[in-house]
Amino acid sequence: MKGLNINTTILETKDYLTIEDLAEALKVSQYTIYRISNKGELKPYKFMRRNYWKSNEVIKYLTDKGINIV
Repeated sequence: MKGLNINTTILETKDYLTIEDLAEALKVSQYTIYRISNKGELKPYKFMRRNYWKSNEVIKYLTDKGINIV
């Protein structure tokens, strides 16, 4: 994940991200997002049978992994 080209505008403009938003922002597949969540590294929040992720938690996760967010 260190060579990612992250779309920070999505992370900065929304408080909660859908799986589609998160996959687009991180330039990874939805399966990768679910795999990271199943490991317990990112916590999804369920609302109306959909998963959402807090953008500030995603940014913290990325910085903890050594990925700079500009």
